[in-house]
Amino acid sequence: MESFVQIKRGREDGRFCVFCDPNTHEFFIRYQGPVLLIRRTKDEIITTTGPEDIMSNRGNNLLLKLLQFRYPKVMTDDGVRAIRAWLAATNHIEEAAVYSSYEVDDDWCVSVLQSYKTERDVFFPWSVGEDMTLEGRRQLALFLARKYMRNFESTHCTPLPYSEFAAPWRL
Repeated sequence: MESFVQIKRGREDGRFCVFCDPNTHEFFIRYQGPVLLIRRTKDEIITTTGPEDIMSNRGNNLLLKLLQFRYPKVMTDDGVRAIRAWLAATNHIEEAAVYSSYEVDDDWCVSVLQSYKTERDVFFPWSVGEDMTLEGRRQLALFLARKYMRNFESTHCTPLPYSEFAAPWRL
């Protein structure tokens, strides 16, 4: 918080002191509220190889860590594989194709999550998916990924337009 105050006030000599914890996922693990991640698909900074490799975008790891903490029973190896296939899509058409190939039923997913939420404690992590079929867990994993992250086709420094600032999905 102190570094934020320094940024807000500035310093007389024009320098700023900012300390950033690179383990952003640890913040999300403690945060129980709604989250919406916006992945810049051509980001040249938040990548491990280059902007042409969408799978090297660090936003992917953030999404996976968040979902693995919040929904550990859904995020089995198969759930992670399904999400990685969705994350590898390079455009909306490919995303939709991956989503439909797993035959994700949005209404069923909402129903499962709503039922879980009403019957149990609402704090994360949730054990939803524990007694679910493999197909059900994969569907739920993809549904959650799509609710927690969306793509914005731009480079790192392109300002997000006002239209991209939407409230995160709430169950």
